[in-house]
Amino acid sequence: MKNKKLPNIVTMLILTTITLLFWIGFSVYRTLSKSPTAKVPEEVIKPLTPTLNTTILSELDAKLFFSQTDVGNIISPTIPDEIVEELVEQEITISEESTEESEIIVPEEDLETEGDSSTETQ
Repeated sequence: MKNKKLPNIVTMLILTTITLLFWIGFSVYRTLSKSPTAKVPEEVIKPLTPTLNTTILSELDAKLFFSQTDVGNIISPTIPDEIVEELVEQEITISEESTEESEIIVPEEDLETEGDSSTETQ
């Protein structure tokens, strides 16, 4: 018995039919699973005007006014010099312990001048 082959045109027709069935199936699935479009209110869709309303801007300036008596004296918090020096010393000792090969050199003059200048300003 000889093996009979299907002609090339029949093979192409079968593959085309399978492709069309998959295409139609996926299109139906996409249509059924697609969420409906959202209804956008008309006021959101209307275009914006490119002009500034100066009366509203002037009203904003009038609303946000603080006099010196309302604000009072604002004092920023400061850290005492003793704590700053202590933290600097701790940082230097920690860095010396962690890096044995590289040496961190901090001149004592710099530390003294920072401490002196902060005590003079207070």
